[in-house]
Amino acid sequence: MGRTVALVGFVAAVFAAGVYCAARPTYASGDVLAQDLVEANGSSVESMKCDDHVPVGAAGARFRCMISYKNHAIGEQEFTMDREGMIHAAKDDHEPAPKVKRTADPWGD
Repeated sequence: MGRTVALVGFVAAVFAAGVYCAARPTYASGDVLAQDLVEANGSSVESMKCDDHVPVGAAGARFRCMISYKNHAIGEQEFTMDREGMIHAAKDDHEPAPKVKRTADPWGD
């Protein structure tokens, strides 16, 4: 009986520790993200400065960077990072949605 209670207590403690760790937010360092982006775009980018602490969730992350180009231009770009860690330039949210072609088929719309 004592071993069973100890085993149940151990399983409950491990479960509680797992829930605690899963609930803690994860942050990516902006300096590390900037370094990766400069290495990937070294032919045109001189330096980058990204958000300091980028919150990473289950769907990935979204962050902004200030970019200094080798031609002395300066710009700002928003990026997304997917669940696999791949970084992409974010699409402009203000682009109009493509029009949906309506058909006579109600299941095809």
